[in-house]
Parts: sequence; structure tokens; C-alpha cells
Amino acid sequence: MIIGLDVGTTNTKAVLFDQTGKTWASAKSGYALAQRQPGYAEQDPVAILAAVKQTVQQVGQQAQQAGWPIEALVISTVMHSVLLLDQQHQPLTPVITWADNRSAAIAHEWQQDQQATAIYQRTGTPVHPMTPLCKLRWLQLRQPALYQSASYISDLKSYLCWHLTQEFVIDTSLASATGLYNWQREAWDDALLDLLQITPQQMPKIVPITQQLSLTQQMATALSLPTNLPIVVGASDGALSNLGLATSQAEQIALTIGTSGAVRIISEQPHLDPAGRLFCYQLRKNQWLIGGPVNNGGLVLQWAEQNLATPTTKHYQPLWQMASESPAGAHGLLFYPYLNGERAPLWDATASGSFIGLTQRHQRADMLRSVLEGVTLNLSVVYQQITALTGPVTAIHAAGGFAQSTLWCQLVADVFGQNVVIPTQVESSSLGAAIVGWQSLRNDPNFSIPLQSTRNYQPQPENQQIYQELLPLWQKLGQNLTQQYQTIAHWQQHLDNQ
Repeated sequence: MIIGLDVGTTNTKAVLFDQTGKTWASAKSGYALAQRQPGYAEQDPVAILAAVKQTVQQVGQQAQQAGWPIEALVISTVMHSVLLLDQQHQPLTPVITWADNRSAAIAHEWQQDQQATAIYQRTGTPVHPMTPLCKLRWLQLRQPALYQSASYISDLKSYLCWHLTQEFVIDTSLASATGLYNWQREAWDDALLDLLQITPQQMPKIVPITQQLSLTQQMATALSLPTNLPIVVGASDGALSNLGLATSQAEQIALTIGTSGAVRIISEQPHLDPAGRLFCYQLRKNQWLIGGPVNNGGLVLQWAEQNLATPTTKHYQPLWQMASESPAGAHGLLFYPYLNGERAPLWDATASGSFIGLTQRHQRADMLRSVLEGVTLNLSVVYQQITALTGPVTAIHAAGGFAQSTLWCQLVADVFGQNVVIPTQVESSSLGAAIVGWQSLRNDPNFSIPLQSTRNYQPQPENQQIYQELLPLWQKLGQNLTQQYQTIAHWQQHLDNQ
């Protein structure tokens, strides 16, 4: 059996799988996301490490008591994190997460003078405040004393690997998502390291996703795990979710909607978007993860529940029931879901949300349905951009909190015009980590676990037609709005400063 460890934005999950994908034990522990200033989104690395230890120890104890053999532990973590470490690999900063927007001005400057295009061509990563590249540049310019005192430049996984194994490494998929990895050279980009005044020795060593390290004896005892247990480095949560959703073939695409959202496909060759709107991350030799992440997934539903639902509405199911009272198209009400800025498809940290077409006839149900439609239409734009590069697909394998809603799953099928498969196993990143573990232990990169689906949604022709007509209008109006986001953001900042 293998432990798939998924270290996410708000919690860590440790799940013990057998080679069929069956779950035998699991544990979960949460932690806070601190936003002490506008644009900041940070976490305490010590708290995350404690959550990792707690969840792994709980699973280790369950396995020990039941006599289940643990063959390896494999790590999945979120992308785009940064923290500075001292000479003893101890944190000098909090973890600066993917959601941190403080480097927006730097990203905007590079986008305006074409530097962003050159960086994208070398790295496959769109220039955006989410990237470690922009975060490090901000630290270099705004906190130079702290920045220059750092002995090591780390991400969350490298920090965890050091504490578990005393090795400072990063897997290829996470390195490729930093904006600092030159995909043609398969190494850190010298020009960008020079810009940031970083030496290669300060960066984690780049290793394959199947690389095996050894758990230290001290950690093995603390976590109730076997001494010298192989720690397989694993990959990013996005790449592993694709593997867990059995989308390693080019005709299958993965859609996840949790706090944020993403559409991703695995390809045997790199595909760079001429407009620089999609990421192209190397997973390993001859395997690439191509797609786009959105900031606005389940977070928008949380906002809608708090502000648009009735006072008696609790949790999402009543919200979805209320939204189902409105027909496809929400009586002509359009919603743009950019409450938290946006990555794909806009790559604009200043983007903001809006209702368009609101009239006296519209009721709460229409507003709720248009929110669901806006999130889904935004993801469908990313889907179309991907398939325009990589070719058509035959099915969407989907996971995340949204899969609890029959209405939303059907909406995805209707908007995307595609068959949507919902798997039995909801912990797709943890399962993907376990799959990489077996690939490593067996030296078999083709090892996979077939998808076990619980539900299958086909497009409803009448609703599909409505959304085919709506999408071009939604995109055209959205393009007009993008010209004003910077102005609106400046006005909002002006009001906040009064």
C-alpha cells in the first residue's frame, strides 16, 4: 500500500491506497490562509509541516495497528509557492501562495514591454503574480535586506522534503511551474536567475517525479512509518489530479472545480499558446501538462451563498436547488466571475466581477444560476483554447466540490458540449500521487488505475444550443470589460485610501 499525501491550499490529506485505488485509511488537517494586507495570501510553513506530520502519523498508526504494509509515501503539493530559507533550511518568510497578488505591478510591467512573451517562450509559464518568478522579483525590490539574507529559495514541497528526508529537491512538474525553468534546457533559466541575483546552488535540485528519497529514522519513528521508507517526490496537485482522473491519454481532459478551478490535458509534446494564455509544464520526459487555472471556482459559490441566497439557505445543495428554478441562460442575465482577479483566460490580477443585463424581471434564482453559468462559461473558454492547440477530446473527467451538484454537472456538459464523467474516487490528487508511487517502485511509467465512474452526463441538445449562442456574446462583452478593469481597480483603491 502507498500513502498519497496531498498538501493543499487549506488542508492536508493523507490517504492510504492499494494498487486498485481502494482507500484503506485517511486523515485530514486544516490550516489558515492569512491575508494581512490587500493582495497578500500567506501561510505558516511550520503549521503546514505540523499538519503533514499529524495526518501521516494518523494513517501510519492505523496501518500499523491493522498490519497493513506501507511501501512508500508520495507527495502532492500546490503550485507556485515561495518561501525563503536560512542556512539551516528554516523559514525566513511565510509561504507566499499562488493566490498572492502583491507582485501585480511587476507582472503588468513585463506584460506591457513584451518581456512576458520572451519569458513565456522559454518557460511555458504565463507571467502573472501567481508565479514564483514575480514573487521573488517583488521580494528582491521591496524587501532587499530580507531577500539578500536568504541562503535558499524554496517552495513548499522542497521545504517538506528537507524535513522528511534532509534532501533539498523539487520535482520537474513543480519546477516547470515556477516561471524559472527553461523547458528546452530542462534546467533553471540562467538569465532569470541572473535577474533575481540567485545562484543555482540556492535553488532546489530538480529531480524526476518518480525520484525516491529515504525517510529519516527520526521522522519514521515520529510518524509511525517503517525506517528508510521510500519517499517518492511526486508532482504538482494539478498534474497528479490528471493521473488520478485517468486522463493520461490525449483524448481525455480533466476539469477540476474546488476553491479555484482548472482545465488540463496531458500531451506527449509541448504546445505553447501563441497568445501566451495557457501554461505548458513539463511533467517528465515526453509528457507535458497543458492547461489553464482560474482563480474563481468554488470561492464564487461561497460568495453567492453568503450574499445572494436566503438567510435560511445552508450549504450548497439548497443554493443549487434555487438556481434550478431559473432556465438555461438565466433569462438573459450574464455574470463575469472575476471576484478574485483572474488567471486564465484573462491573466489580469485587476479583473473584477459583474452582472450584465440585470433588469427588474430578474429574481434571486436567475442571479444564482447566472453565477453558476459564469464560472462554467469562463472554464469553457479555457477548454476551447486548449483543444484548439492539442486537438479534440472524447470526454471530460471531472472532480471537485462541484460534482456534488447534479445541476452543475449537467451545466458543464451542456456548456462544454461534451460527455462529463464523474469518478468514484474524489481524492484525485492523492490517488495520482499513489499512482506515481507504483510507477516508481515498479519502474513502470505506464502503470495506471482505470477510472471508476459513478455518473455520466450527456449534453442536453436544447440547453447546449442556448449556450452555443450565449458563449460568443459572453466573450464579446467580456472583452469590452477587460479594457476597464485597470481603471476600476484604481478607483476602488482611491476610495479605500480616503
